[in-house]
Amino acid sequence: MIKKEARILGLAAASGRLQQISVVGIIFRGNLWFDGMFTCQIRPKEHDYMAELVSAIVQSRQYSQIHAVILPREVLGSGVRLDISDLSHKINLPVISIARRVIYRKRHPHQNPELKSKTDSFSIKIGGGTVPVEVSGMSRDQTREIFAVACVDGQQIPEAVRVAKMVATHVPRRRMPTAAIQQNEGYGL
Repeated sequence: MIKKEARILGLAAASGRLQQISVVGIIFRGNLWFDGMFTCQIRPKEHDYMAELVSAIVQSRQYSQIHAVILPREVLGSGVRLDISDLSHKINLPVISIARRVIYRKRHPHQNPELKSKTDSFSIKIGGGTVPVEVSGMSRDQTREIFAVACVDGQQIPEAVRVAKMVATHVPRRRMPTAAIQQNEGYGL
């Protein structure tokens, strides 16, 4: 059983240029309160474009206490697909991608077979509806528990993801710093 104060990291990308995408990470304690945030820039055309994102996650103050990473979908903006299995392996945390529909697929032939994590797709019932997800590093029951803790009653999107998406929509206008921003107390978002 996961505590209702479990830390959940929600990721969202700001719409922007294909050369550089701003990613916002919001850490929530369950669905109860804001616990921290960071931003980073990824450059999808670079070979290891996830390095900045991995670094920002691992260097966050709350990293050792994060139970799962959730993002709105595999696409981080401008058509860039994020390999959640690879991300899960690199940060050593489960990753959940909220999908538009359940995707049934076999393991990609180019995917590294040595990775501990694999990707699984299924739907979970939460907030009076079903949510299709793609998951790496956790079971269906664990995913259901994470969503039960992370979502406000009656909602299907975890608070950390909802707030990350809200903040990410304002990143291009405000020019947030590229370095990680750490926050211990919320601003009352």
